[in-house]
Amino acid sequence: MPLKKALPLLFICAIVLVAVSGCTTQNTTQSAGNGSGGQSSGNPISVSIVPLGTSMQVGEFNTPKAGFEYVSYNATVKNNNVPNQGINPDFFSLKTSDGKVYDTDSAMFDQSVNGFQSVTSSQPGNMVSGTIIFQIPTTATPSSILYNDYSHTITTTL
Repeated sequence: MPLKKALPLLFICAIVLVAVSGCTTQNTTQSAGNGSGGQSSGNPISVSIVPLGTSMQVGEFNTPKAGFEYVSYNATVKNNNVPNQGINPDFFSLKTSDGKVYDTDSAMFDQSVNGFQSVTSSQPGNMVSGTIIFQIPTTATPSSILYNDYSHTITTTL
């Protein structure tokens, strides 16, 4: 194949290699054990989850839809060694034993709750803590909390 025809192909291959080599994902499984929370400091990001219980109301105005309840957890994210890491409550989701996944509920932003707040540029050694709340069916059993910031994926077994 003449070099003139091969150059576009080589250029495309080089772009694909550069794009793929910059993508990393950390998949870690942590166990929260007996409600004390799990944390693994050998990872770039550590997540600790402590169950706070269930409720049918948060603050004065937040009630779950019919057949649902709120489940609350204290979440702590520790940045072990990632410069300028964004941390956001939207990175959390809850998985139930039937495999369904639920996003955080806006009830965690009620003024009566110490809700988990966003940090745009966490530095190594920083920790962010707060309450995360999910709205799930009353018949559902929470099995894990997932943390996914698009670079690090951590599953904490409940």
